Amino acid sequence: MSWGNATANRSRWTDAEISTLNRLYEQKKSAAEIAAALGRSEGAIYQRISALCKSTRQNKGRVRPCMCCGLNFRSEGFHNRLCVKCRRASADLY
Repeated sequence: MSWGNATANRSRWTDAEISTLNRLYEQKKSAAEIAAALGRSEGAIYQRISALCKSTRQNKGRVRPCMCCGLNFRSEGFHNRLCVKCRRASADLY
């Protein structure tokens, strides 16, 4: 039974590899094509794409002014109108 590409690269991802992965992914290349281009297994490609997508989802949000101090901060959604500092200060009141 084969557990993927035995000669696969098991080192850390370089910035150049991540850039190539992003470019090929945006070009709608298959995981097999990306794996061949980068010398990595298809599983590694799927895992890295998943991690990159997760990190971009976490960075989503809109920059809004805090309703308390007026400083701009990255809001988690329309319900989030106080920056972390002001939210903590208001929590200390209770």
